[in-house]
Amino acid sequence: MVAHTHKVWAFRGMSKQQQTITKQLQNLYSWTQFYQERGNKDQIRKCQTQIAELKKAYNQTKSNKNGKTKNA
Repeated sequence: MVAHTHKVWAFRGMSKQQQTITKQLQNLYSWTQFYQERGNKDQIRKCQTQIAELKKAYNQTKSNKNGKTKNA
């Protein structure tokens, strides 16, 4: 129950898109850890690539929210 309350609090002030990206990032970080424990370098690289793309998308949503241009 406490963890759920914490997650709700963590998403306060985020757009739906930011919440979705954050959930996807959390999932990818978990998979990265799973693959690291098993030494699966190919899957680790794939996860890291996806993480980088999602971080870029998340930062773009922050820029858009702050009134900056979409293509800046």
